[in-house]
Amino acid sequence: MIEKISEELTMTLPELPNHAEYEAYDTGDECALLRYTDVTPEECTQYEELLLAEGYRLHNAHEVLKKENRYAQYTDGEKSVTVFYTEAENVLLVAQEPLTMTALVPTEAAPFETVEGYRPRFWQIGLSDPPATGDKNYSGMCYLYLLADGSFLIYDGGHDDTVEKNRLHREQNARRIYETMKANAPDPEHMTVAAWVITHRHSDHIGALVGFCKLGFDQKVKIESVIINVPTYGQFADLSNAELYRANLPKHHALMDEFRAKGTTVYKAHPGQIFYLRNATVQMLFTHDMRTHEPLGNYNSASIVSRVIIEHEGKPVLRVMMTGDMYGVVAAKLVKVYGDTMDSDMVQIPHHGWFKYSDDSFYLATLPDYVLWPCAREIDENVLIHGHAKVWSLEWNNWVREVLAEGNMYSDKIFWGFFDTVEFELPFNGKNFKRTENVYYPEEE
Repeated sequence: MIEKISEELTMTLPELPNHAEYEAYDTGDECALLRYTDVTPEECTQYEELLLAEGYRLHNAHEVLKKENRYAQYTDGEKSVTVFYTEAENVLLVAQEPLTMTALVPTEAAPFETVEGYRPRFWQIGLSDPPATGDKNYSGMCYLYLLADGSFLIYDGGHDDTVEKNRLHREQNARRIYETMKANAPDPEHMTVAAWVITHRHSDHIGALVGFCKLGFDQKVKIESVIINVPTYGQFADLSNAELYRANLPKHHALMDEFRAKGTTVYKAHPGQIFYLRNATVQMLFTHDMRTHEPLGNYNSASIVSRVIIEHEGKPVLRVMMTGDMYGVVAAKLVKVYGDTMDSDMVQIPHHGWFKYSDDSFYLATLPDYVLWPCAREIDENVLIHGHAKVWSLEWNNWVREVLAEGNMYSDKIFWGFFDTVEFELPFNGKNFKRTENVYYPEEE
């Protein structure tokens, strides 16, 4: 029995027989992680039997895209134990955490009623302001899915522009999310976010959620759950930035505590989880658990990668691979673990286009028909920046450029961020979308 991995964190888990060599990590949010290598499928089953013998009960289990990948969640009523096994790497990951910090993942969608006249849609929210403001470079990422009961699924959101350093933008990002919801909700007076997924803790992704709360929109909108996984600063390779990470983590913990106090369920994301949200399925394919043994470069390295599947009338009408700011090393791991089972209709271009990956295997594994490119920069021949033509010409997105777009960065198969919000109707046929130039919202008194 393993009792402790650090002075601050206690772990009580059985040891896998014949595997004296293992690694134990503190991965933040009171989560302790064991990593075993050279594990067979039979040994994975043996470990789960040990959990049952220790008094844990099985809550949920399933294959993860391939039968060789095993996910299971166990609980003893006070703690959650998540098991994730990949035969491609012969790696067994076991995460133990208190249920005060995370929750058991529901095994099916809660009952819901489809609103009359529902049309499945989603939005790429433009985070840059209209050209008249002089704003040409304000990258971030936000995707908004309308679900069958009129609730929403949100990914990220953009910067917190309620703070002084971002005052040029004057509280636009959170307002744009709120106003888009209000304009499309069946009942604008009673709006619900089924889940708000934060891919990683960089300010251009989590910031708008912070701003959403600062502006009081969380009092007007019920946020049922937040899905997130933030590593502890000790996991980063460059500890010259450790004080920055150290400063961010208390803010993160305070924000999540505020959500819990308001009745919002906070889930710590782990690979293999499946979230059933009305007519949407969110498959967690990568979290930093899978790379904990490798020091992280920054929060981008810890981006959650997931696939969203939207169903309508019992059939899938959209599959989107949401990559956050994923790096190439993560893409290579995804290809190794899941192969071509990741096929998707759309892929969100990782890291706003700064996705340096030496071969085409990730795109060949996902085979998207369209790509979503969350950037807020027009063409500028002088500066290398998100969305810039040089990112295109440096072959950082070779397959997209040569195969999907045939060399045209303004191909009708690429949807850029820039100054507008794009609404997609589903099932998407390449033409049933509309662009709306961002309006500038005046600050409320």
